[in-house]
Amino acid sequence: MKGRKRFFSCKRLEDSRALLNLGCGPRANPNWINIDFSWYARLRRYPGLVVLLRSLGLFSPERYAYFLGFPDNVIVWDLRKGIPFNDDSFNAVYSSHLLEHLDRAVVGPFLIECRRVLKPGGVLRIVVPDLEIIIITYVDALQALERGDLSMQTLHQQALETLFGQMVLREASATAKKNLLLDGWRISF
Repeated sequence: MKGRKRFFSCKRLEDSRALLNLGCGPRANPNWINIDFSWYARLRRYPGLVVLLRSLGLFSPERYAYFLGFPDNVIVWDLRKGIPFNDDSFNAVYSSHLLEHLDRAVVGPFLIECRRVLKPGGVLRIVVPDLEIIIITYVDALQALERGDLSMQTLHQQALETLFGQMVLREASATAKKNLLLDGWRISF
């Protein structure tokens, strides 16, 4: 992919730095180029559709409020198709809680793409779930259950699901796969 022309131009700060936030979700810093492919980012292009779905009772009030708070300065792009910028474009590439939502087969190429768009000496920061916290939560809940504290059953179950979910995840489990609508309705774009 070296040398291949990409789709978007790279905006720069006054000090000439270029910063890229991949999988930004609702946290889109105006100083960064922000990319997201969640349903919310995609639906920002169709506000009339969201209003219609809400009026039909198919879009929950909570999801509608979240949608309204979703920033406008987000490039909608499926990062499984690569990063749509030229080689050596960014001083920093940041991604928070995206990697664990990618299919395993996509992670290697995604990381290669991050390196490709990063300038020599640039910074790559990737945030993923803290396995230690997940394990501590699981052990604490388990020990409380063993002491007879049945109020910890829900926390134990959640910790167990999170722990095993992180260990055996083989497919993407992103926002794009979650139901946006009430009562099990689903929209495909």
